[in-house]
Amino acid sequence: MNDPIIQVEHLKVIYNKGKQNEVRSLFDVSVKIYPKEYVIIYGPSGCGKSTLLYSMSGLQAPTEGQVTVEGRNLSQISKKDMVELHQVGIGMVFQAFYLIASLSVLENVCLPKVFRGESKKERQEEGVKLLHRFSIVEQAKKFPSELSGLFKNLENKGNPWGQNASGRTAWIDEVDFDVPVYGEDADSFDGYEYLFWVGCAGAYDDRAKKTTKAVAELLAVAGVKYLVLGAGESCNGDSARRSGNEFLFQQLAQQAVETINGVFEGVETVDRKIVVTCPHCFNTLGREYRQLGTNYTVLHHTQLLNRLIRDNKLVPVTPVSQDVTYHDPCYLGRHNKVYEAPRERIEAAGATLTEMPRNAE
Repeated sequence: MNDPIIQVEHLKVIYNKGKQNEVRSLFDVSVKIYPKEYVIIYGPSGCGKSTLLYSMSGLQAPTEGQVTVEGRNLSQISKKDMVELHQVGIGMVFQAFYLIASLSVLENVCLPKVFRGESKKERQEEGVKLLHRFSIVEQAKKFPSELSGLFKNLENKGNPWGQNASGRTAWIDEVDFDVPVYGEDADSFDGYEYLFWVGCAGAYDDRAKKTTKAVAELLAVAGVKYLVLGAGESCNGDSARRSGNEFLFQQLAQQAVETINGVFEGVETVDRKIVVTCPHCFNTLGREYRQLGTNYTVLHHTQLLNRLIRDNKLVPVTPVSQDVTYHDPCYLGRHNKVYEAPRERIEAAGATLTEMPRNAE
C-alpha cells in the first residue's frame, strides 16, 4: 500500500489551555488518508470536525501531536513553504461566509491561481475540471448567497424554493381525474403498480407541472394504478449533492429512503417500481440511492409511456406533424445511457425527429 498522503498522529487542540474557559476541541486524534481516498468527516456540531480540517491543512497549529502532509511535518515548514502548499498541495472549501460574495462559484475556486500568475483561460479550465470532479459544475455561475439560500430551503422546507409542503399537491387540484395520495387516499401500496415520484420541480415549477399533469393523465388513461406521496414527499437531495453539500444530501436521502421504504413495506423487491419525469430524480433514486442499500426499479416516464404504447394501452390520436429535435438531459443520457426511449416517444407521436449535429453520447 502507498504511504498516506495526510497523516495525523495523536493530535490535541486545546483552546485557552490552563484557563478557566479551557476547551478541548480535539484529544488524541490519529488519522491516515491515502492517495485517491474520498473521506467524509461528519458528526454533531461542536465535535471538532472543522478544527481537524484546519489542522490537516495547516491553518490551525496543534497543541500536541503532529500533522504530516506528503511527508512534511506542517509544524516544521517555513511560511513560504506553507503558502506554496496551500496553493498547489492542499485546498480548503469553507462555509459560504468565507467565499467572496461578488465572485461566482467558479471564480472563487479559481482565485488562488490568480496569485500564481496563471492566465484566465488556464484558471478557468482547471476550475471547471475541479467542479466536474465533484459534480457541481452546474453551480459554476452561481454566487455564494444563492447556495446559502438553497441549503437553508432544503433543510427547513424540503425543497430548493422554500415552498410549503402543502403546495406539493396543488397540481392535483388542477386536473379532472383522480390522483391517489399515499396516506390520504391509500394506506398501503396494495393494488398499485407504481409510485409516481413527482419531484420538487414537478410539484412547484409551472413549466414542470405541465409535464407532471400530462404524464399523470396518460397513466390514468392507460389504466395504470399509481399513487403519489403528496405532502409526504421531500427533496431527494440531488440539489445538495450537485452543490457540494454531501452532508445535507445524506440527510435528505435518508429521509426520502425511509419514506419510500415505508410505502413499499411488505412489497417484493421486483414490485418496488417508481416512475419519475425529472432526469435528476431518475439518477438519484435509481442509481445513487443504491449506495444507501436500496433496490428500486426506477423508470423515466418516456420508458413507461413507450411500454404502454407497445402494449396498445396508449394510442396516439392526433399526430404531431412537425419536425422535432431533442436535447439529451445529462442525467438521463450521459450518466444513465437512456437515449432511445425519448426518441421512440417522439416518433410514436408522429413527429419527424431531426437530430442536432452533437447528440446522444
